[in-house]
Amino acid sequence: MLDVAGAIPIHLVPGPTDPSGAILPQQRVPRGMFGKVHEYSTFVCETNPVYLRFATGGEPESETETEVDTETEGNADRAKWRAPRPPPSFSRTFLVNSGQPLDDMYKYVVSPPTTRIQLAENSLRWRHMAPTAPDTLWCHPYFDLEPFILPVTPDFYVIGNQPEFSTELVEEDGFEGKKRCRIVLVPEFSKTGALVLVNLRTLEATCTRVGTKGFAVKEKKAQELAERRRREKEQEVKDQTEPREPLRKSTQIPEALLDDEID
Repeated sequence: MLDVAGAIPIHLVPGPTDPSGAILPQQRVPRGMFGKVHEYSTFVCETNPVYLRFATGGEPESETETEVDTETEGNADRAKWRAPRPPPSFSRTFLVNSGQPLDDMYKYVVSPPTTRIQLAENSLRWRHMAPTAPDTLWCHPYFDLEPFILPVTPDFYVIGNQPEFSTELVEEDGFEGKKRCRIVLVPEFSKTGALVLVNLRTLEATCTRVGTKGFAVKEKKAQELAERRRREKEQEVKDQTEPREPLRKSTQIPEALLDDEID
């Protein structure tokens, strides 16, 4: 992490097993726990969930005309040229959480056919990222402010600690006009070694993996576990939908045999 912080900014969001409490919203992990990396201004500990805004560098969007002197074949000519316009500056908003709300919702739906990416899209349209709180998902009590309500649509809706990578581009019309949001389910890095890269300009998301032996073994085990859970879910759905066989009538023992046994 020290090497990464020296190259790019790091925003650390706590997860369900980190020392920041189990009740949502989770508070920031103490910076002092990370050694020398906490001295970098590019290393920031965030809450869970958290809104982030990233802006790209750029210049004013208007084109400017500049007069320059150019010499061609010994003659000085005046030439006008239009300076190339630099890429315009813009910003993107990120809504990030560590996956507890989605994991809790997924416990109470039939899967298949319901998928995690569908639940994430529904929570975005419902404008509430944790609809099961506080009934089955622990959260702090709030009286005036509801931290899980989505007042606006973010550009990226990122959910971490998921079994596998999945993404969906959602378009909707709201009070803020037509808005696009890229939903990204980020796999758990410690088990899969997967990294997700996003393009701030096009809202595209791609998944890449770190090719190490340890991660390959963990990924295989995770895939086997996911496949086993999928088969169990399918069997449960099959048991619920298929008609049960009628109970067989019990065979009555003749009274003569009962009398013989008594004698």
